[in-house]
Amino acid sequence: MRARSEMLVLVLLAALSTNGAGAAAPVWPTPEAVESARKLHPFPDIERLKQIPVPLLPRVEASRPDIDVEGIARRHLELYGKIVGEKANPVTLRVFVTLAMPEASLRLLVEQAERSGATLVLRGLKAGSMTQTLAAAQSLIGERKVAWQIDPEAFSRYGIRHAPTFVLLKPGAARETDAGSCGASCAAGSGFFSVAGDVSLDYALAAISRRHPEAERLATPFLKKLRGKP
Repeated sequence: MRARSEMLVLVLLAALSTNGAGAAAPVWPTPEAVESARKLHPFPDIERLKQIPVPLLPRVEASRPDIDVEGIARRHLELYGKIVGEKANPVTLRVFVTLAMPEASLRLLVEQAERSGATLVLRGLKAGSMTQTLAAAQSLIGERKVAWQIDPEAFSRYGIRHAPTFVLLKPGAARETDAGSCGASCAAGSGFFSVAGDVSLDYALAAISRRHPEAERLATPFLKKLRGKP
C-alpha cells in the first residue's frame, strides 16, 4: 500500500513538472495515468494479507517454568496490604539491599525482616531481567513471609548510597513520601532515621537509637519482635 501511494505521488509530481515552473495552474494526471499506476501497484488482496506473519507476544516464563510468578506476586500483594493497612504501628522499617550483597548477609536480613515486619527494598532488576530477579528472590526468601519491593525512586528519596541501609520512618512519613504521589523528586527530609553498614537488623536499630534518642521509642517495637519479646 505504501508503494502504491508513493507511485501515485510520483505520477502527480511528474504531471505537475511538465506544466513548467511558471505555469499558472497545475496539470493533474489523467484517469488513464492513475489507472496505470494502480495496476502497477495494486492493493494486496485478502489472500496476500493472510500470508503476512503475525508477531507473537514474548513468553516471559518460557525459560524458567519452575518460577510461580503469579504466586510470588499474590504473596507480595497480601503482605504489602497487611503492612499498609496496619493501624497499631504506623512506623515503617525498610532495609535497602542489592542482590550483589553477600548471600549470608541477605539471608540473615530476610530472616530478620520476617520476624520484625520490615520491608526489603531493591533498586532494580537483576541483569535487567524480571525472571532472574524473581528467581533470585525466590531462592533467598523461599516460603518466608517477607515483604519486598523494587523501588529505585526510594533510593533517591532517602539518599541511599550503600547497601544495606536501614531506614526507620517516623509516623506519617511513609504516606508523605509515597512514590505514587511524588516520585524520586520528593525528598524524605527529616522524616526518617537511617544507618548503613553490613550489620544485622537489631544492631542497626540499636545504633539508630544511640545516635538519635528520639528514635528509641520507634525502634523498640521492632527490637522486641527480633528478640522474641512480647
